[in-house]
Amino acid sequence: MDEQILVLKQTELPLSLDQEGFVPSAVDSFTALLESAQFIRRGEAEGNPAWRQIIPYVVLLQNGRAFAVERLSTQSEARLHGRLSVGIGGHLNEADIAAGARRELHEELLLDQATLAPLVFRGFINDHSSAVSRDHLGCLYTVEVSGPVSVRESDKMVGLFQSSSFLQANRHRLENWSVITLDYLLEEGLLPRESED
Repeated sequence: MDEQILVLKQTELPLSLDQEGFVPSAVDSFTALLESAQFIRRGEAEGNPAWRQIIPYVVLLQNGRAFAVERLSTQSEARLHGRLSVGIGGHLNEADIAAGARRELHEELLLDQATLAPLVFRGFINDHSSAVSRDHLGCLYTVEVSGPVSVRESDKMVGLFQSSSFLQANRHRLENWSVITLDYLLEEGLLPRESED
C-alpha cells in the first residue's frame, strides 16, 4: 500500500460535510476545497480518521437508465458477491479529479470516449455506515453516454444499463453509496421514478 493517493484532512472539511448521505455542492466550492488536498501513502490513510480519501464516483446515464455493475463470485472480495453498484470509481493518483474519474471509467469499462458527454459534478457522498466508508469521501459525477458500454473484467463482473424500476426492486442488493446515489438521481429527476424494464 505504498501508492500515493489524494486525501483531505478531516479537520479541513466544511461544516456541510457533517451531514450524512448526499451533500450537494457547487463546483466552485468543490474546487476551493480541493486546494487543501494532498497526497499521502495509502497505508497512512487507511483506517486513519484524520484523513478522508477522495473517490470519484461516476454514474453513466443513457435514455433514462443508469449503468449498473454486478460483482460475481469470481471476484476476490466475498462481501461484494452479488452486490450492485451504479457508480464507477477508485482512488486518485492525480490532483485533477475529473481526469482521474475518466481514467477510472477507462480502466473499468469498454466504451468509446467520444460517446461521453462532459462529466457533471453533483456533490459528495458522505457515508458513515461502516468503518471503510468513513475513510472515504465520494465525489458524485454523472455523465450521459450515447454509445455501448461493457465491463472490461467480464469474468469478475457484469454490467448493463438498468431502469429505475429494476434498481428500486433490487435496492437490497445495492452497495450503500449506490443507495444514496439512486435516491439523489430519483429526487433530481435524473432517472425517471417509473420506467419500463
